[in-house]
Amino acid sequence: MSDPIEPGPVPDVPPAVSRPAGPPPPPPQPPAHPTPPSAPPAPPAPGASATAAAVVPVGYAAPAQYLATPTTYGLPGYQGFHPQPRIHRSARYPIVLAAVAAVMLIGFVLNIAFTGGFPSNAPVELAFSGLLSFDLFVGVVALVILTIIFAIRRSARPPKVGGFDGLAIAGLACGVVALLGWLLLSGPNLIGNAITGERGRYDGNVGGAVLVGIPWIIAFVFGAIGVRRGANRLSNAIAIAAIACGVAVLIPVIAASFIYGLDLSD
Repeated sequence: MSDPIEPGPVPDVPPAVSRPAGPPPPPPQPPAHPTPPSAPPAPPAPGASATAAAVVPVGYAAPAQYLATPTTYGLPGYQGFHPQPRIHRSARYPIVLAAVAAVMLIGFVLNIAFTGGFPSNAPVELAFSGLLSFDLFVGVVALVILTIIFAIRRSARPPKVGGFDGLAIAGLACGVVALLGWLLLSGPNLIGNAITGERGRYDGNVGGAVLVGIPWIIAFVFGAIGVRRGANRLSNAIAIAAIACGVAVLIPVIAASFIYGLDLSD
């Protein structure tokens, strides 16, 4: 007779978990801006660089106003985006420089033309006229070069507002020296002969201008440069006064050449 089978240990069965009464929980919702896995990245806006478009999350439009030309700000390894700075014109007036150059060019041409009537046996008079023509020619060349430079020059800094221009003051000082030099050395001869009707001498009429030729031309050049944007009115008036002093010497110089070329003076 076989032995009876003894029952083995009963495994532990976890108790049944009861669910709370009510409807089942809702399924998870998709994101507000779903992006399909196979969707390509948004193309960059027109005019934007690829580097700028890379910082915009996929699936979002990149505003074009925030995408500018990348700049490094002078730091290695750093790159950012910012609007380009405003470019300002030069503070000097190219039109004023060109106008003064035109006045000096007219004086140069007239002096050369009237010198053609000088007698060939007057070396001193020819030398004086040549020196004056050379001074005017140098001034014209300098002003033409400066006109071109200031016409194409641009700066990120706005013109300085207010204050006095140092070149205007220096130009007026040179203009006063030139005008006083001509008045003291040559003015009495030319003005006196014009009043009395006597025949004067060309070298006496322009000798003062020859001696002060350098400050005379500087007055023209510095006066033209001294007129600038943003300066106060008195500063620009000083620059214009410097130009006026130069013209005040130029007129009697051309008149003396005209008179001597017509054989009305010795």
